[in-house]
Amino acid sequence: MIAATLVPVLLTYAIGTASPGPANMSIMTVAARDGRRPALTFAAGVLLGGLTWAILAATGITALLTSFAEALTVLKVLGGAYLLYLAAKSAISAIRSRDRSRSQGRGARPDHPAPAEPPVSNFVQLHRGYLLHLTNPKGILVWAATMSIGLHPGAEPWMPVLIVACCEVCGILIFGAYALLFSLAPIARLYRRATRIVEAAVAVVFAAFGVRLLLSPLRV
Repeated sequence: MIAATLVPVLLTYAIGTASPGPANMSIMTVAARDGRRPALTFAAGVLLGGLTWAILAATGITALLTSFAEALTVLKVLGGAYLLYLAAKSAISAIRSRDRSRSQGRGARPDHPAPAEPPVSNFVQLHRGYLLHLTNPKGILVWAATMSIGLHPGAEPWMPVLIVACCEVCGILIFGAYALLFSLAPIARLYRRATRIVEAAVAVVFAAFGVRLLLSPLRV
Protein backbone atom coordinates (compact mmCIF):
# COMPACT_ATOMS: atom_id res chain seq x y z
CA MET A 1 0.00 0.00 0.00
CA ILE A 2 2.77 2.44 0.94
CA ALA A 3 4.83 1.50 -2.11
CA ALA A 4 1.83 1.91 -4.39
CA THR A 5 1.42 5.44 -3.03
CA LEU A 6 5.06 6.49 -3.00
CA VAL A 7 6.12 5.23 -6.44
CA PRO A 8 3.97 7.62 -8.52
CA VAL A 9 4.68 10.45 -6.08
CA LEU A 10 8.45 10.00 -6.30
CA LEU A 11 8.38 9.58 -10.07
CA THR A 12 6.44 12.81 -10.44
CA TYR A 13 8.74 14.67 -8.09
CA ALA A 14 11.96 13.24 -9.57
CA ILE A 15 10.99 14.11 -13.15
CA GLY A 16 10.03 17.64 -12.17
CA THR A 17 13.18 18.12 -10.08
CA ALA A 18 15.68 16.70 -12.55
CA SER A 19 14.23 18.47 -15.59
CA PRO A 20 15.99 21.67 -16.74
CA GLY A 21 14.96 24.78 -14.87
CA PRO A 22 16.32 27.86 -13.07
CA ALA A 23 17.31 25.93 -9.94
CA ASN A 24 19.27 23.25 -11.79
CA MET A 25 20.99 25.79 -14.04
CA SER A 26 21.97 27.89 -11.03
CA ILE A 27 23.41 24.88 -9.21
CA MET A 28 25.42 23.93 -12.31
CA THR A 29 26.77 27.46 -12.71
CA VAL A 30 27.68 27.87 -9.03
CA ALA A 31 29.38 24.45 -9.03
CA ALA A 32 31.51 25.16 -12.10
CA ARG A 33 32.34 28.72 -11.07
CA ASP A 34 32.71 28.56 -7.27
CA GLY A 35 33.23 24.89 -6.47
CA ARG A 36 31.56 22.01 -4.70
CA ARG A 37 30.81 23.48 -1.27
CA PRO A 38 29.12 26.68 -2.54
CA ALA A 39 27.06 24.60 -4.97
CA LEU A 40 25.95 22.21 -2.23
CA THR A 41 25.08 25.19 -0.02
CA PHE A 42 23.05 26.77 -2.84
CA ALA A 43 21.33 23.42 -3.43
CA ALA A 44 20.49 23.25 0.28
CA GLY A 45 18.76 26.60 -0.07
CA VAL A 46 16.75 25.29 -3.01
CA LEU A 47 15.75 22.26 -0.96
CA LEU A 48 14.68 24.49 1.94
CA GLY A 49 12.52 26.45 -0.47
CA GLY A 50 10.97 23.22 -1.66
CA LEU A 51 10.48 22.11 1.94
CA THR A 52 8.61 25.34 2.65
CA TRP A 53 6.19 24.67 -0.20
CA ALA A 54 5.94 21.02 0.87
CA ILE A 55 4.89 21.96 4.40
CA LEU A 56 2.34 24.42 3.05
CA ALA A 57 1.01 21.75 0.71
CA ALA A 58 0.83 19.14 3.46
CA THR A 59 -1.09 21.47 5.76
CA GLY A 60 -3.56 22.43 3.05
CA ILE A 61 -2.45 26.06 2.79
CA THR A 62 -1.26 25.49 -0.77
CA ALA A 63 -4.72 24.36 -1.82
CA LEU A 64 -6.10 27.54 -0.29
CA LEU A 65 -3.57 29.70 -2.10
CA THR A 66 -4.19 28.07 -5.46
CA SER A 67 -7.88 28.92 -5.14
CA PHE A 68 -7.02 32.63 -5.23
CA ALA A 69 -5.77 33.72 -8.64
CA GLU A 70 -4.62 37.06 -7.22
CA ALA A 71 -2.16 35.40 -4.84
CA LEU A 72 -0.65 33.29 -7.60
CA THR A 73 -0.47 36.30 -9.90
CA VAL A 74 1.56 38.22 -7.32
CA LEU A 75 3.84 35.22 -6.85
CA LYS A 76 4.22 34.87 -10.62
CA VAL A 77 5.22 38.52 -11.00
CA LEU A 78 7.74 38.23 -8.16
CA GLY A 79 9.20 35.05 -9.62
CA GLY A 80 9.46 36.48 -13.12
CA ALA A 81 11.08 39.67 -11.83
CA TYR A 82 13.61 37.67 -9.82
CA LEU A 83 14.51 35.56 -12.85
CA LEU A 84 15.03 38.72 -14.91
CA TYR A 85 17.24 40.02 -12.09
CA LEU A 86 19.33 36.84 -12.28
CA ALA A 87 19.52 37.25 -16.06
CA ALA A 88 20.85 40.79 -15.63
CA LYS A 89 23.46 39.56 -13.12
CA SER A 90 24.65 36.87 -15.53
CA ALA A 91 24.79 39.37 -18.40
CA ILE A 92 26.87 41.77 -16.30
CA SER A 93 29.17 38.88 -15.35
CA ALA A 94 29.60 38.02 -19.04
CA ILE A 95 30.47 41.64 -19.88
CA ARG A 96 32.99 41.84 -17.05
CA SER A 97 34.54 38.57 -18.19
CA ARG A 98 34.91 40.00 -21.69
CA ASP A 99 36.55 43.15 -20.33
CA ARG A 100 38.96 41.09 -18.23
CA SER A 101 39.89 39.02 -21.28
CA ARG A 102 40.60 42.17 -23.28
CA SER A 103 42.74 43.58 -20.48
CA GLN A 104 44.74 40.38 -20.25
CA GLY A 105 45.13 40.38 -24.02
CA ARG A 106 46.66 43.87 -23.92
CA GLY A 107 48.92 42.80 -21.09
CA ALA A 108 47.90 43.75 -17.58
CA ARG A 109 50.44 45.57 -15.47
CA PRO A 110 51.66 43.45 -12.53
CA ASP A 111 51.18 46.38 -10.12
CA HIS A 112 47.57 46.81 -11.29
CA PRO A 113 46.04 43.32 -11.32
CA ALA A 114 42.45 42.82 -12.37
CA PRO A 115 40.09 43.04 -9.40
CA ALA A 116 38.97 39.65 -8.14
CA GLU A 117 35.34 38.82 -7.55
CA PRO A 118 34.51 39.09 -3.82
CA PRO A 119 33.83 35.70 -2.20
CA VAL A 120 30.22 34.84 -1.46
CA SER A 121 29.44 33.57 2.04
CA ASN A 122 27.62 30.33 2.69
CA PHE A 123 24.67 32.25 4.12
CA VAL A 124 24.32 34.28 0.92
CA GLN A 125 24.46 31.13 -1.21
CA LEU A 126 21.84 29.49 1.01
CA HIS A 127 19.62 32.58 0.84
CA ARG A 128 19.94 32.81 -2.95
CA GLY A 129 18.92 29.20 -3.42
CA TYR A 130 16.01 29.55 -1.02
CA LEU A 131 14.75 32.75 -2.62
CA LEU A 132 15.06 31.31 -6.12
CA HIS A 133 12.83 28.36 -5.33
CA LEU A 134 10.46 30.24 -3.07
CA THR A 135 9.64 32.81 -5.77
CA ASN A 136 8.97 30.15 -8.39
CA PRO A 137 5.18 29.66 -8.63
CA LYS A 138 5.84 26.32 -10.28
CA GLY A 139 7.00 25.07 -6.88
CA ILE A 140 3.66 25.61 -5.22
CA LEU A 141 1.79 23.98 -8.11
CA VAL A 142 4.16 20.99 -8.28
CA TRP A 143 3.84 20.31 -4.57
CA ALA A 144 0.08 20.72 -4.73
CA ALA A 145 0.01 18.13 -7.52
CA THR A 146 2.40 15.85 -5.63
CA MET A 147 0.26 15.89 -2.51
CA SER A 148 -2.91 15.35 -4.51
CA ILE A 149 -1.34 12.21 -6.00
CA GLY A 150 -0.09 10.88 -2.67
CA LEU A 151 -2.98 11.81 -0.40
CA HIS A 152 -6.52 10.52 -0.58
CA PRO A 153 -9.48 10.20 1.78
CA GLY A 154 -8.65 7.74 4.52
CA ALA A 155 -4.87 8.16 4.22
CA GLU A 156 -2.86 7.71 7.38
CA PRO A 157 -2.10 10.95 9.27
CA TRP A 158 1.64 10.34 8.93
CA MET A 159 1.51 9.92 5.14
CA PRO A 160 2.20 13.63 4.36
CA VAL A 161 5.31 13.48 6.53
CA LEU A 162 6.52 10.35 4.75
CA ILE A 163 5.89 11.88 1.32
CA VAL A 164 7.75 15.08 2.18
CA ALA A 165 10.67 13.16 3.70
CA CYS A 166 11.03 10.82 0.71
CA CYS A 167 10.79 13.68 -1.79
CA GLU A 168 13.39 15.70 0.11
CA VAL A 169 15.78 12.73 0.07
CA CYS A 170 15.16 12.41 -3.66
CA GLY A 171 15.88 16.13 -4.07
CA ILE A 172 19.11 15.83 -2.09
CA LEU A 173 20.30 13.06 -4.40
CA ILE A 174 19.37 14.93 -7.59
CA PHE A 175 20.64 18.38 -6.65
CA GLY A 176 23.69 16.89 -4.95
CA ALA A 177 24.53 14.98 -8.13
CA TYR A 178 24.35 18.18 -10.16
CA ALA A 179 26.59 19.99 -7.67
CA LEU A 180 29.17 17.19 -7.52
CA LEU A 181 29.22 16.57 -11.27
CA PHE A 182 29.63 20.17 -12.37
CA SER A 183 32.25 20.93 -9.72
CA LEU A 184 34.62 18.32 -11.17
CA ALA A 185 37.95 19.78 -12.29
CA PRO A 186 37.50 19.18 -16.07
CA ILE A 187 34.11 20.91 -16.09
CA ALA A 188 35.40 23.76 -13.91
CA ARG A 189 38.33 24.29 -16.30
CA LEU A 190 35.96 24.29 -19.26
CA TYR A 191 33.81 26.88 -17.51
CA ARG A 192 36.80 29.14 -16.85
CA ARG A 193 37.80 28.95 -20.50
CA ALA A 194 34.31 29.81 -21.70
CA THR A 195 33.03 31.97 -18.85
CA ARG A 196 31.71 34.72 -21.10
CA ILE A 197 29.83 32.29 -23.34
CA VAL A 198 28.39 30.33 -20.42
CA GLU A 199 27.28 33.42 -18.49
CA ALA A 200 25.75 34.93 -21.62
CA ALA A 201 23.86 31.70 -22.30
CA VAL A 202 22.65 31.56 -18.70
CA ALA A 203 21.48 35.17 -18.98
CA VAL A 204 19.48 34.35 -22.11
CA VAL A 205 17.91 31.27 -20.51
CA PHE A 206 17.00 33.09 -17.29
CA ALA A 207 15.52 35.96 -19.29
CA ALA A 208 13.49 33.47 -21.34
CA PHE A 209 12.24 31.77 -18.16
CA GLY A 210 11.34 35.13 -16.63
CA VAL A 211 9.50 36.48 -19.67
CA ARG A 212 7.70 33.19 -20.17
CA LEU A 213 6.63 33.18 -16.53
CA LEU A 214 5.35 36.75 -16.69
CA LEU A 215 3.44 36.24 -19.93
CA SER A 216 2.09 32.73 -19.42
CA PRO A 217 -1.44 32.28 -18.05
CA LEU A 218 -1.86 30.60 -14.69
CA ARG A 219 -3.07 27.01 -14.75
CA VAL A 220 -4.46 26.07 -11.39
